[in-house]
Amino acid sequence: MSSVNNAAAISDGNSNKGVIWTIDSATCLSPTDSSGVLSTDANSVESERQKHQALLHQIEEHSIKFIKEATFPFLIAGCGTVCAGLLLDAVQRWELFTYMPEMNVIVTPLLGMKGNLEMTLGSRLSTQTHLGKMDTRKQRFHALFTNIALNQTLAIYLSFLASLIAIGITFVNGKEANMDRALILCATAITTGSLSSLLIDLLMWTVVIVSRHTGLNPDNVTTPFAGSLGDLASLGFLATFGTIYMKAQRDSPWLCIAVIGGFFLISPLHIWRARGDKATLCVLNHGLWPVISAMVISTAAGRIFEIAIKRFHDTAIAAFQPLINGIGGNLVSVQASRLSTALHRTSHMGHLPAGKLTDYLSPIRAFLSKDIDSKIARILLIMVVPCQLIFFFAVFFIKGGNIGNIPVSFVFVYILVAVVQLFILLYVCQWLVRVMWRIKIDPDSSTIPLLTALGDLSGAGLLFAAFIIWFALV
Repeated sequence: MSSVNNAAAISDGNSNKGVIWTIDSATCLSPTDSSGVLSTDANSVESERQKHQALLHQIEEHSIKFIKEATFPFLIAGCGTVCAGLLLDAVQRWELFTYMPEMNVIVTPLLGMKGNLEMTLGSRLSTQTHLGKMDTRKQRFHALFTNIALNQTLAIYLSFLASLIAIGITFVNGKEANMDRALILCATAITTGSLSSLLIDLLMWTVVIVSRHTGLNPDNVTTPFAGSLGDLASLGFLATFGTIYMKAQRDSPWLCIAVIGGFFLISPLHIWRARGDKATLCVLNHGLWPVISAMVISTAAGRIFEIAIKRFHDTAIAAFQPLINGIGGNLVSVQASRLSTALHRTSHMGHLPAGKLTDYLSPIRAFLSKDIDSKIARILLIMVVPCQLIFFFAVFFIKGGNIGNIPVSFVFVYILVAVVQLFILLYVCQWLVRVMWRIKIDPDSSTIPLLTALGDLSGAGLLFAAFIIWFALV
């Protein structure tokens, strides 16, 4: 969004009281009369919605500006997603993944968890920037260090939880429990989560600062970078450190235990540092459930992916899985970040500035209304087609046309899957963001994890179904 003053006003020409709508420094949209007393006009519901939309039109950028700002980050993020997919396809033949097939189970929840942490960070920093809370050097570095501490804490504990879930799923599926493999999996997950989090946190902070100084809307650029480049970094660390720990476990079985213990020993320091800021303290105290819920959902997606890999092992389905999940998640995260920022700037937590929750259950309202977020949803639905086409054929040509026995005509089914997935995500997004806001949960930290996890689940399920149907018909 373009910058606005801390106080903006819109006059109400229909009222004799001279009602003025103001955004104060707390970004609370409220009707006041000239004496500053709250208006109690009983006919204010429709008037409130009109004022809300008028105010949003003042602070929202034009559609062309959105497309210009968002296209390049999506292309860069898409390249990261393509590379992540190709890397995932390549490592399937590594000893690590053949010796430990449970690595395939942890890939989806671990990458999803990491993407959620970084995208929620990008969304939080974007909102703080719009609210003028990253204007000074001191504010910027305070935000950097407290958010790094927060994400390090979450990455360590949630990566450990993801590894335990993967071990549990492997055991339930009838495979023999093995302590060495369990230690390798836990150490690999925690190391991957911590190091990739540190790397992407620094990148996100830099992107937000650069966006601010170049006049770009950070809501449009941060989350795509976070999701896709985070996938690539996480996969690289997972394959590298997993191989290192697997080889070391044979001669130095204490190494994995030392690594796990070391990360847990430094976690109290991260917790202490994260508690030094109100925003990160709130996430630390109340922001775990969306990420954990998302991880459980993504684990189900990981199980679908594992089954798909076994059934279509002679195809390049692994190369397309991060692509279908990553691009859909990136696009809907932009919408969620923008909606969250708009609510922070035009209302107060717990109050919907326009309409009722039931209004946002309508798919017509989501895609065909004149509201700004509906217009952006239409743009995103259009964008997904060329984006997915570009990256589908990028995978096809990079692999020299060698994508198993998948013909190039499969692209039509693939694009249909991508559009259906994004349609579902954008529809859920318009309602979920408002629900979280209405029940006084910050959507910056809660909606993106749930939406990207839903993207993982729907993407994995739809792609698997597409492969089943395609090979049944051809």
